[in-house]
Amino acid sequence: NPSPKTAWGTFIGLKATLQEIYGNDSCADKVIAVEGAGSVGSIYADFIAKEGGQVIVADINEESARRVADSTGGTVVSPEEIRKVKCDVYAPCALGGSVNAETIPEFRCQAIVGAANNQLLEEKHGESLRQLGIVYAPDFVVNAAGLINVYDELAEGGYCEDRAMEKMNSIRANLHQIFSISKEEGISTAVAADRFAERRIEAALASR
Repeated sequence: NPSPKTAWGTFIGLKATLQEIYGNDSCADKVIAVEGAGSVGSIYADFIAKEGGQVIVADINEESARRVADSTGGTVVSPEEIRKVKCDVYAPCALGGSVNAETIPEFRCQAIVGAANNQLLEEKHGESLRQLGIVYAPDFVVNAAGLINVYDELAEGGYCEDRAMEKMNSIRANLHQIFSISKEEGISTAVAADRFAERRIEAALASR
C-alpha cells in the first residue's frame, strides 16, 4: 500500500513550501485545509497535526471527514467551503482539476500542497497562481513518494525501506530547485517543474 509513503512525501513537500514562504518549515500554528479524507489525505492530516498544525478537513463522505477531524483535533467544513477558507495552505487530496478559473478567485491561502493528481485544470492556471503570489507545489513532485516506494520494490536484491526513504526525502531539495527556477526565469512553478524534469533527463542521457 503506497498511501502512507505518498502522504509522507506530500508532507515533506509541505515543509519545503513552508520554508520557502515563511523561512521556517514547521507546521506549528499553520492552518492547512485538507480536501479529501481518504487513505492519503487522512495520513497527511495526521502528520500535520502531530507537528502542531491546525487541520480543516472536507470530504464528500462527511463521516470520513469527521473521523479525521476527531483524530487531529481539526474542524470539518463542507466540500463547497474547503477552497474558500482562510488558511496558510490548501491541500487538495481528492479529485484533480480543483485549481481552475472558478476556484482560483476564491482561494484565501498562501500555498497549495496536496497529493491529488492533475490539480491544475489547465497549465495556464499555474501562471494565474503565480500572479496572485500563491506558491504551488507541483503535484507530480510532492506525490511521487508512493511511486518511489513501489519502484524500490523492483530493485536488485529486493526492497530496502531506508534506501526508498532516502530517495523520497529528495522531494524537498527538488522543490527548492523548482522554486528557484520559477523565480529566476519568471515562470510558474508548474512550468518550472517540467523544465527541471527535462533537464534531469537530458543530464542523465548525456552521462551515458
